[in-house]
Amino acid sequence: MRLRKKHIHIAIAAVIAVAAVVSRFYYDSPTPLSAVTLEEQKYSLLTDEDGSDSLHIFVFPGKDTLVATARDSLFLRRITRERPASWVNRLWLPSCFGLVACKTDSAEERPLTVIREDSVPAMLRRELATLTALQRNYCNQLSEIDYYMHSHDMQDEGFDVVIRHRERILHRQDSVSALMASIRKLQKSKVFRVEEKASYCIVNGKERFKAKERFTLRKGYKAFGATDDALRLFVRQFRSDGFRPVYLGADSIGYGDTPSKALSVPADTIICRMQQKGQNLVAIHYKGGGYYEGEYSDSLKARHGFGIGFDNRVRAGKWENGKFKGEQPVYSANHVYGIDISRWQHELPGRKGYRTVIKKVRRGKQWRRIRVRRKIVYPIQWDRLRITSLGTLSKKKVNGTVDFPISFVYIKSTEGISIQNTYYRNDYAQARKHGYKVGSYHFFSTKSGAQAQAAYFIKNSHYSHGDLPPVLDLEPLEAQIRAVGGEKVLLARARLWLEAVEKQWGVRPILYVSQSFINKHLNETDTKTDARYIKKNYNIWIARYGEYKPDVHLVFWQLSPDGRVAGIKTPVDINIFNGYATAFHKTFSGQK
Repeated sequence: MRLRKKHIHIAIAAVIAVAAVVSRFYYDSPTPLSAVTLEEQKYSLLTDEDGSDSLHIFVFPGKDTLVATARDSLFLRRITRERPASWVNRLWLPSCFGLVACKTDSAEERPLTVIREDSVPAMLRRELATLTALQRNYCNQLSEIDYYMHSHDMQDEGFDVVIRHRERILHRQDSVSALMASIRKLQKSKVFRVEEKASYCIVNGKERFKAKERFTLRKGYKAFGATDDALRLFVRQFRSDGFRPVYLGADSIGYGDTPSKALSVPADTIICRMQQKGQNLVAIHYKGGGYYEGEYSDSLKARHGFGIGFDNRVRAGKWENGKFKGEQPVYSANHVYGIDISRWQHELPGRKGYRTVIKKVRRGKQWRRIRVRRKIVYPIQWDRLRITSLGTLSKKKVNGTVDFPISFVYIKSTEGISIQNTYYRNDYAQARKHGYKVGSYHFFSTKSGAQAQAAYFIKNSHYSHGDLPPVLDLEPLEAQIRAVGGEKVLLARARLWLEAVEKQWGVRPILYVSQSFINKHLNETDTKTDARYIKKNYNIWIARYGEYKPDVHLVFWQLSPDGRVAGIKTPVDINIFNGYATAFHKTFSGQK
């Protein structure tokens, strides 16, 4: 009997030994069923003296600091470090019980940056200054987006993208405001407490298990064990749909993946590509606050997209090779169109403007026939006015046929201090009689003083309740700018004219210039210059006969100088208001 017991014990020991040896080699090589991911979150919890206010703080290598409120779920996602790991057995026999192991790296061996309590006030001041600048940037972006929304609606391509980005900015503003409020509360405290926090999670597909760090003798590796599911996970490894642990001392733990590196500051540029309804889409976030979203093909940015750059300008339109080409409007009857007219809408230039007639003249007792040249005057048929052509100088996308109504008319009144439009008074009266919004404009001369030109314009022009603001037409040649004394002298004179007319009529005039004039002479960044003052305080009307809309703030855009209007014999300047009917009435309803 004793011999039998001894033999039984020997047999059991032999079976265990064989099983251990077999399992040692069986569990020695990681497989896909061994792979698992470990999520690690380590941060500092900063509280005041009584613990009523708190902040989460994470210091990246390089000393960049991330600060967030306790409610900010994005904070934990940003500091989450993912480690490639493997299910492991502590012994040669199955002994997993929810244990995983992963490699360490050199970055991890360095000690963590510990926040000293005496350094907290200075850190809070730095963070508050950074957040204040960020909030100011968000306000500028919202201002630009609101300007865009004032002049666009859902029928414009890219409008929905701009609206989505506006909602994102509003959400970020709320988060930054909450964080700034928490920092200000903590700044009132005289005593701070800093507590180091750490949490781990084992991720196996869609399953997640809370874990704690476990002791291990193996150098270069860390072990973590599930806290609440250890027994269930031990049983799980024997099921057909379970996992396969690997021996703790095996090579290539982590299924051959390289060890994870320490978290780093988010990249300057974050690019997300996706496909939606057969389109290739891309979203690019820039560290400085810039953002781009739209279609792309071979190049990173191409075709149509929306971008808001570091200058906070909204740019929705066509992009090529990362550069904004411009906005391509689709013209329809929903837009607000207008014309500007002068002498040349009543007369033809040169010989075409005259006709030869035979006139009888008595000389002495005889009658003679002589040839006389008479000017041809074409009256405007105000009851027939409709735009029938947007011009031929550039490509334009048109929805339907060009047969658009006219909503406003600008009429040239004066030029310099001696030239008047002889048709001005009649055209002004007829335009008002037929229900058009009317405005008057003055062509600026570089040979006369600004005050004298303003007085001449005021004396010979009309401004009544409901009229559009007066306009200064500024179109000097570069040689004329040099002759007058340069850009600063010219802009100073233009400002004098604008201020003199505004003072007399109580309405702020509009400045009419070309796109090239804007680029060369009104892009001054110095806030003390007349260029900066004019661009900031006066609405702009731009002449740009191109395919794309001007990339500046403007109230009117002159599309072409060769448009056609039913009821007018000669070519006409076609203009469009930067917006739709609601914005047009809102912009000019307050005119006295």
